[in-house]
Amino acid sequence: INESEELYKHKLEGLKDIHGDVHVRHRLDVHGRHIYTAHHQGNKIASAKLSGQDHYVTDVDVNPEFRRKGVASRLYDFIEKHSGKKLKPSPMYQTGEGKAFWKNRKCNDVNKLTTKIAIIFNHLQPIVLFLLLKYF
Repeated sequence: INESEELYKHKLEGLKDIHGDVHVRHRLDVHGRHIYTAHHQGNKIASAKLSGQDHYVTDVDVNPEFRRKGVASRLYDFIEKHSGKKLKPSPMYQTGEGKAFWKNRKCNDVNKLTTKIAIIFNHLQPIVLFLLLKYF
């Protein structure tokens, strides 16, 4: 690892059929773009490059052996947590696989939000019922 590269002792959770830890590395390229790579047993298995300040994913690659196992999704989750910013799909560079990935990712975000709203409603329901009975 060179001096401009950081190794995170962060294990990507929720991966399917991958034995052993997957760690993340982050570095800046010569143009100042963020590059994140996921490594399994010392080998790079995935990478994601981000545009400058827009937080668009401009290039993502997952080793064919590790596709459909949640690597890209967990890598994106880590990038969002590490950067503190929500990633956006590139408006110009998307393959069919990329469009399907982002469509699924947005559906998952909506499902997470719906679940949070349901939990909040369930906690507030007794209070609302009490207030309705008391004042109406």
